[in-house]
This record gives sequence, C-alpha cells and structure tokens, in this order.
Amino acid sequence: MRSFGSVNRQRTRDGPRRCLLAQRRPAHRPAGHGLMARKDYPETPDGRYFVAKSRLWRKTDPRLDDTTRRAAVKALMQARRAVRFAKDEVETRAARDAVDAAKHALGERGPVWWDDGTPDEGGRHPKNSSYAEWWADLPDTARAAGAGKDATPQP
Repeated sequence: MRSFGSVNRQRTRDGPRRCLLAQRRPAHRPAGHGLMARKDYPETPDGRYFVAKSRLWRKTDPRLDDTTRRAAVKALMQARRAVRFAKDEVETRAARDAVDAAKHALGERGPVWWDDGTPDEGGRHPKNSSYAEWWADLPDTARAAGAGKDATPQP
C-alpha cells in the first residue's frame, strides 16, 4: 500500500524526491511565511468596525458562539483558497460565492448585526463617516496603522 506522502512527491532533476509544495516555496521564505498575523488595526469605539487600508471594515458579529464562528472562518479560508486555485470562470464564480456566503455567516456582509438602526458605513474612509471625530482624535501611529503605512518616523 502506498503512503499518502509519496503521492505528492516527484523526482527532481538533480536529486531525490521532494514534496511538490516545498518546490513551489522559494528558498528565502520560511515555511510559515504566508500565514497572516493578526495586526493591530484601530477599532471604532462601538466595536462595529476596524480600519485597514483607510477604510472601515465591518467586524464579525460578537454574538456568534465560538463553534459557529470557527466553522464560518474555516469555510471562509477554504473558499479563499478555492478562489486562488480556480482553473476557470465557473470555478472562480463558485468560489467567490462561497466567500460571500461565509462573510454573510460571520456578519461581515449583508444585514448589519447591531439593532439600534444605525446604517452600515463599511467601505468609507473614517473621516467621511460618523466616526470622523474619533478618527481625528486618534494618535498618528494608530491612524498610520489604519492607513496601512509604516508608523516609524522617517530620518
């Protein structure tokens, strides 16, 4: 019986068998390099949005239980991988629809998860929203983090 490890291996031109995934990863990048680390983006005082790339992005519904949230995040990551590896327009559309469904399940798209009647301001620059005063009062380093810029001072 063949082991699963041998299925994804092939002989390289000048050496022993190597995993195909290892062949695709450049030598100068460590194995975990592509993983996204949680960044410290500024969050609005009411906890509805965070600011990244100078835009308000709706946060996940905090009322979701941990199991539901984890399942939706897992579905989202699988759908994003499917978008990346889609081979044609049909696969791409199906994968993007799966991303949208996962985002709806997390509360990041679709109807807002809060119930005080405040409209969704996602996608807007904070200075052009009801959060303009909060944004103006933030320290420069926090605004730079929300803009996606390096907050270190230039010489």
